[in-house]
Amino acid sequence: MSAVRPGALLEQELALSAYLDSLLEAPPPAPVPSAPPRETPPAPARPAWGAAPFLALQCHCAGLRLAVPLVSLQGVLEWEGRAAALPGQSPWIRGLLRHRGVQLKLVEGGRVVLPAGRRPSPPARGRVLVFGGAWGLVFESVGEVMELEPQGVQWRSRRTRRRWLAGTAVDQLCAVLDLEALAALLETGADPADF
Repeated sequence: MSAVRPGALLEQELALSAYLDSLLEAPPPAPVPSAPPRETPPAPARPAWGAAPFLALQCHCAGLRLAVPLVSLQGVLEWEGRAAALPGQSPWIRGLLRHRGVQLKLVEGGRVVLPAGRRPSPPARGRVLVFGGAWGLVFESVGEVMELEPQGVQWRSRRTRRRWLAGTAVDQLCAVLDLEALAALLETGADPADF
């Protein structure tokens, strides 16, 4: 049997102590799941006005048909393509249009509803949908008023990027806009491309 040096036991004890300390300080290893977790689908984000049948105005923009709930509209104006310049404002604000004592900030509908690569040139004239107190959304034209049933709309999930999109009216084949959500986004100053 070999002789043990006097300090060897102390060195082994310190090494073992250091090793155990490092194990105790390290985070525990992640458990290995036996099966991948199932994701539950997000709950629909139906606006309050979508709980019962509602009236919506058809609007047209770059070949798209959209539905805008009348409850969110404060008016529809003819637009001849002129707007007062607004220096120092975001480039997505087309200008100002005075309506009933309020300066409306005009935003092109195509800039909001179409992806950046598919945006058409701004319309030379069209219609302005007045909403959110001081906003006007410019579309090429408007159509009829239609009644939509809540069960006829495929409501969007809470996780979608386009928060202004309430859902899709399945039978009418058109997107349903949420102007209240759009106004809240515009008030932040964010570019509609980021919505």
